[in-house]
Amino acid sequence: MSSGELISVIVTAHNRRQYLPHALRSLEAQTLPRDRFEVIVVKNFEDRESDEIIRRNGWKDVVTDVVPLGGKIAIGLEEAKGDIITFLEDDDMYFPERLSVVYKAFTEFPGLIYLHNGQEVIDEGGSSLGPLQGLSHDVVIPLPPTEVACYAALVNPGGFHNNSSIAARRHVLEGGPLRYIRSSPDLAALVSALRHGRGLLLLMGRPLTYWRVHRGATTSHSYSSRSGGMVGSLRALARSYYAWALDAHLVKSYLAGTPCERYVEYLEAFRAVEVASMPSWASGQRLTVTLYRRLRQAWALRRLGSVSARNYLVMVADSFMSKAPDRLRELYWRARWLAAADDNKKGRVKGERRKGREVC
Repeated sequence: MSSGELISVIVTAHNRRQYLPHALRSLEAQTLPRDRFEVIVVKNFEDRESDEIIRRNGWKDVVTDVVPLGGKIAIGLEEAKGDIITFLEDDDMYFPERLSVVYKAFTEFPGLIYLHNGQEVIDEGGSSLGPLQGLSHDVVIPLPPTEVACYAALVNPGGFHNNSSIAARRHVLEGGPLRYIRSSPDLAALVSALRHGRGLLLLMGRPLTYWRVHRGATTSHSYSSRSGGMVGSLRALARSYYAWALDAHLVKSYLAGTPCERYVEYLEAFRAVEVASMPSWASGQRLTVTLYRRLRQAWALRRLGSVSARNYLVMVADSFMSKAPDRLRELYWRARWLAAADDNKKGRVKGERRKGREVC
């Protein structure tokens, strides 16, 4: 079989030994024949359980001290033989049919250069919290991108959330900013495809990836479930936003002169408002200065009419609180933290009830 018919799965892991075996077993359970995909695992540790799974399947195991996620992916690309590249992070898992769906899409649509599928959210223990709200139907975007295409690809629900839900042609990824990215390879992969100039993008509403929300995550969706309470959660979230801001600045420059440039500014502005509203002990002067030199708050809010109504209202509240005294901001963020924690709890209960009904 030629390398052009091969899918290369690049698995990345950093420190989190406890989740990696689950990710690897989801690859063992794939319905796609084994001769149509290869697996390259790039991690910074050795682990008896994970290493045994890798060994018995004949997959590649690369141990490295490289920390940035983009750097790990670049190492995986150097080892990969396939023309279709897809990713799996250590704390996520694939549905059994995911690689079969990806393979079919890329073979039936020769012009396809990028695919993004939906996700089902799971908690730390693997219990379902339901599908992540996203696209209700599939969207095909021809390149070069128009204003409408940029909106569909970059604005919530968008076409890049979750690195483990992306697949792309090798040459598209190799020509983009992926290797320089700290924490947002999903955004970099989409931007590489949008900048490519020709081909098709497929955004699928169908969930094919399990996205885990847990204490070790640093996204706004999961900060309330972190150990250490609100202070530790917000500090971790602030560090994550800082890394994200640097990534967004890089990809925005890569899209300069295209209709998509301003939509990255929308995403960038959303992070700027949230970070500025955090208590000073969480965000720190470096974060506020870095972001607000380029994004004045009023300017950001004027241009954010394209995000969902709920996010927009939250952002307006955040923007008001960014002007409040530290003590008031601390109370506001404590309320948000508790509200998000309550949402997570309700989601877990709902998932358990759903699971109970299925058993009955």
